[in-house]
Amino acid sequence: IASAENLQWFQQQVKSGKTAINAALTANIDLTSIEAWSAIPAYAGTFDGRGYTISNLHISNATVAKQGLFAELSKDGIVRNLGIKSSNVSMTTSRKINNANAAILVGYNSGTILNCYVVGSSVTTNATATGKGGAICGNNKGGRIVNCFSRKNTITEKNKKGHIGGVCGYNTGSIEDCYAAE
Repeated sequence: IASAENLQWFQQQVKSGKTAINAALTANIDLTSIEAWSAIPAYAGTFDGRGYTISNLHISNATVAKQGLFAELSKDGIVRNLGIKSSNVSMTTSRKINNANAAILVGYNSGTILNCYVVGSSVTTNATATGKGGAICGNNKGGRIVNCFSRKNTITEKNKKGHIGGVCGYNTGSIEDCYAAE
């Protein structure tokens, strides 16, 4: 994957049912040309950033429960070696359940996030019930987050009933060797 268009193609492949397709970046990708990113749905493959970055990812006023570059990472899914910068995700949900899972990288994680970072970005949730927001992951539901960091990010839950964090908003999995800093 070497361009914004390639990344959109990958998103469409996963959306069409190829959830275990593997991919790797071969260049830094700037998503400025894409006004509103559509999150990659439930993903079960390996996505290797190879040390490259994605910048200017924007999701604005989303109403679907899971948001980020990846909406959801299933238990077999792996995202590794990826940096994201200068991006923002905002979402509002109206269902009266704990359904707002938002992050720059992965909204809802049951898989493995390894060697990733998010810098200079913002996440905002405004859920009717409990929002979960973080830079790397909104809700880590039994997944693993290893050797990741979050720097100079703003994470906000407007309803003030939610869970937010620099790395992860809500965690029932494992977070190892990670940090958040200003």
